[in-house]
Amino acid sequence: MTLLFALLLAAAQTAAFPAQPAPPPANVSEAPARADGMVLAGIVNPEGPMIDMLVRNFESVLRSGVKENEDYQALELEHPGLSEALVQAMTKAMKADAIADFPRQRQRYARFFASQFTPDEVSQLIHFYSSAAGQRLVMAKYAKLDAAPFASNPEVPVSADQIRAANRNAANSISTDMSEADRAALIAFAKTPVFAKLTKARMAMEQLEAEIANEPDPELDAALEAATNEVLAKFTGESPQGE
Repeated sequence: MTLLFALLLAAAQTAAFPAQPAPPPANVSEAPARADGMVLAGIVNPEGPMIDMLVRNFESVLRSGVKENEDYQALELEHPGLSEALVQAMTKAMKADAIADFPRQRQRYARFFASQFTPDEVSQLIHFYSSAAGQRLVMAKYAKLDAAPFASNPEVPVSADQIRAANRNAANSISTDMSEADRAALIAFAKTPVFAKLTKARMAMEQLEAEIANEPDPELDAALEAATNEVLAKFTGESPQGE
């Protein structure tokens, strides 16, 4: 592993997977997120690129799954266009759910940052990630991150090792596109104490992201089922069982 790649892997380790809106325990209110943590979460988790990454990966995995599903392929032969309509409808439902979840997701990561870093350290992270080099790093990560390898089988829990591999692959892709100025900025950032602390926090972040990826989302499940039923009814003329 080259020094640059090691630095890039640590610096690129910011939240990438959406927190599902699991409710807090009964009679327990969630503490408000620290303001500086919210700012940092917003910088390293920009809504547009993050949602685009989620939609891109979801659609890719879904399209592959529909293509390989014999039942859906049989329906496609009988009702041309059904498969594509299904992918589009389910992807639209998933995107709406991700957008609705985003404010709470941002607060969850804000609490994580506040638990790992002091206000002064958060200020330093905000300074780097809001710089031109830091923003290019964040945007490149979301453009490169590929979750398909562990999202293709929803029955198998996602592990921290899989999250680590996805981040590693994204960092490797980013490194080939960095300018000399970005490399210099990253190396300078790597000399700061907060960078060392960020590196130490990487495993905790990966574990958090694995937990997030495995959390149930009944609202999304219901929306995907409704989207599927609507498409099937439109193409086959049959209402889902029980309706």
